[in-house]
This record gives sequence, C-alpha cells and structure tokens, in this order.
Amino acid sequence: MSTSVNGIERAIFGEVDEATVDGWLDRFVRSRLSAGLQRTVLRRGRVSAVYALELADTRQVVVTVQRNDPDIRSLTAAVACQRWLADHGYPAPAPIDGPTVFDGHTAIIESFLADGSPADGHDPVVREALAASLAEQVRILNGAPELGAGLTMRPAWAAY
Repeated sequence: MSTSVNGIERAIFGEVDEATVDGWLDRFVRSRLSAGLQRTVLRRGRVSAVYALELADTRQVVVTVQRNDPDIRSLTAAVACQRWLADHGYPAPAPIDGPTVFDGHTAIIESFLADGSPADGHDPVVREALAASLAEQVRILNGAPELGAGLTMRPAWAAY
C-alpha cells in the first residue's frame, strides 16, 4: 500500500497517495523530457512541492510543482533570472523546462545539483555565507536589468 501524501503535496494534488503523485511526475517528465521516472530520490517543499528524480535514461532532475493558480509571468521571470545566474557562473540549478502547465498543475524542471549539504540557518557563519550569496546574486543580476520586468507579483511565501 502506498503512503498518503501530506503537507504541500496534499495542498497541490489533493487527498491522494504517493503512487498517484509519482504517476503524475512520470507522465510529466515523459512528456517534457522523453524519459520516464525511474525513482523519486527525495520529496520536499513548503511553498511548492519539490522532487529530485532519477529518470530511466539515468539523468537526474528536479521538478518543482507550484501551488494552484501561480502567476505564470512572475514564474517565467524568476526562471529567466535563474538561467542568467547559472549561465554567468553562479552555482544555481540550470532551468531545463517550464514553467509548464501539465494536467492541471504548473511545474518547472531544472538540473539536479548534488553538491553541498543542509546547514543550520541559525549558525552565524551560515547566515554570513547566505548574505554573501544573496549579494552575489544581486551583483550578477544587475547585469541584466530587463529580467526584472516580469517580477511584478510578490512571491507566494510573502502571503503567509
């Protein structure tokens, strides 16, 4: 018997089990990347559902599924910013596809970065590294002011 989903997965997919969500993920990656789902490596998320996937062709990707009715224009602008960062040497996952509406859900596919490990955001050393990282992102994105034009809506997490 498959495990019921909870938290963000329930908010997005409803009262279903993990097998139902994995079926959706399989259909989605097959339609966008022409490779099926081999296994779900991890499931996480609070604002969006995040899945690290291993595909049947051995690629590893991350799929982020948004809450219902996201602002596609803002998502597209955020993906463009992420692509700019990745293309300009910042260690950000490279967008592969999306945002795409598929079978009633909006998702983004990006490269899987396995480097690093979780850290304690309360640790002053980690906080300093996070602040430096944010400053570096702003510095790089200042090279492309046109990317900000689509960022008109507040992010979903700002509504909490």
